[in-house]
Amino acid sequence: MKKLLQRYFLYGITLLAIGCMLSACSGGAEPGNKNADEPAAAKTKTFIAANGAVEVPANPLRIVALAPNYAGYLLALGITPIGVPEFTLGNPYLKTKLGGVANLGANGATEPTIEQVLELKPDLIIGLTAVKNTEQLQKIAPVVTFESTKNNKELMLDLGKLTNREQQAQAWLAQWEKNISRYKPQIEAIAKGRTFSILYPSAKGIYMFREGYGRGTEILYGDFGVAMPEAAKRTFEPGKGFSLVSLESLPDLAGDYIFASPWLGDAAGAGTVYDSPIWKGLPAVREGRVFHVDYDIFTFSDPYSWEGQLGIILDKLLSGR
Repeated sequence: MKKLLQRYFLYGITLLAIGCMLSACSGGAEPGNKNADEPAAAKTKTFIAANGAVEVPANPLRIVALAPNYAGYLLALGITPIGVPEFTLGNPYLKTKLGGVANLGANGATEPTIEQVLELKPDLIIGLTAVKNTEQLQKIAPVVTFESTKNNKELMLDLGKLTNREQQAQAWLAQWEKNISRYKPQIEAIAKGRTFSILYPSAKGIYMFREGYGRGTEILYGDFGVAMPEAAKRTFEPGKGFSLVSLESLPDLAGDYIFASPWLGDAAGAGTVYDSPIWKGLPAVREGRVFHVDYDIFTFSDPYSWEGQLGIILDKLLSGR
């Protein structure tokens, strides 16, 4: 795994270089938990979030990041969160960067334990609109929520504005766009007249994903603008980034290129799909255009994960492996 990650990080921009840029802007990363008794900044500002106008610290120092992917955004902006959900700690790209950060548990993204959050003494709590105990959390610190379907680049800019790191957010995105533009002509040539699918088979069926739900969707459908089969688009419900379809429907839904991984590590369920005549009969399978990816490496959506996923996508498409 270590060698694989190192190999993928050879592609594109390196977050080390970006980290140097951010350090120049902000004086380096600011671990949120460097001093549990440090008072929050006295000045405040109003931030317009999904949950309305919220009065927040002008320069928040101790941030609890409830959304599973938000820690990576904060780290890219030079901020180490003080508490994250258990799921976040499983991100292979962030494991070495979150040492000492509090684990808010399996339900941390939607219903964190109030006592545990209180002990962290946050000056800001950020999460998704799915958080169930917002009213209780607001008694501890200001709570800012975002819709799960929010565009990833808009989210980066909003988090930069929220944390007083707008310049850092803009610099990161500018460097990312520069790197994407370097490879986009090659990907466009491959993708011309072709469609792409991101499929996670399981015993229940096959999960399909569209832009905004991790799994490389932001890069493939967003940055590179590859197409999804029209029939597949119709399977998604409004506001949902995934759909669950049957094995039998795949011939009508699967793209010319497929990125695949077992859903939640369900290797047995995925194996049943992969061994089926229906799967084997898909044009993408017959013609060697299916790319199997590691679930943990390909699932998360944040600046560090995009960096690694970009390497995987380029490796698979440009080398045909």
